[in-house]
Amino acid sequence: MKGLLFIVLAGCGDPISNALFYEDADFLAALPGRDHLAAPQVLLTSSVGNSDIHASGVEQAQGIVTLLDPLALTGDILRTTSPSVRTDDFRSWDATPIVREDGAQWWARAEINRPADGPFTWNVDYAPERDGPWTPTAIGQQDAPNTGVFQYTVHGDDVENVFQGRYGADADGVSSLELSLGLGPFLGDLYWGISGDGSITWTGLLDIGGQEDVAGAAQVAQTLTGGRAEAFALADNSLFFSECWDVTGRVVWSYDSVQGESGRQETCTLGPLFEQELAE
Repeated sequence: MKGLLFIVLAGCGDPISNALFYEDADFLAALPGRDHLAAPQVLLTSSVGNSDIHASGVEQAQGIVTLLDPLALTGDILRTTSPSVRTDDFRSWDATPIVREDGAQWWARAEINRPADGPFTWNVDYAPERDGPWTPTAIGQQDAPNTGVFQYTVHGDDVENVFQGRYGADADGVSSLELSLGLGPFLGDLYWGISGDGSITWTGLLDIGGQEDVAGAAQVAQTLTGGRAEAFALADNSLFFSECWDVTGRVVWSYDSVQGESGRQETCTLGPLFEQELAE
């Protein structure tokens, strides 16, 4: 906004330099923000009753929001901060304070590059203080408007987790967000996928369906009138758990491969989420 305001006040300035300011919007759109790394609000604000997997889905979504919000907030603040350097194919920001709503603060510096006939690429570094020490935190690339990929490094006590992410939207404008943490081999990889305002899918060790520590995949989908969850084992692709609940979060139907079926499936707000058949 500061760049655009300057152009309006300057009137008939240098058209070449003014063009750099007008192009800021194209560069800034490459940075991920809270619009790209959106939380599934319908799921997060739903009433959780007696469904453990519903509660797990909400917890998984909350975890993703907590994990990615520093990056999303950094992108939003950089978008409203004038770049320190502007050229035809480059923007950069020197140390910029990032202050979260709860008072937490850190510093960020960033670069955005636009190679000739290539996509926008960007990188962000974090520091606890203005003068550092600086830590490379995220890199990414804009594949298309509102679509991009990124790598996000989270540093802990003697641990460094590197997440791979992708965000975008389908032809109907439904947003999507994917995140993975490769622990390898394949069954050890952790994956999360958020679709729209009410759905999350994740993989990991699941304690549901009468079984414990099963390498599986689960999906929780929530609407304004109720929700549904399903899970299956990755090893044999068999669906071993499914459950529905009403708007209050009360379970109205469930099935698992050990205890069988209870309730009436026709009371479910949503139909089957996965294509797998119920395990016999």
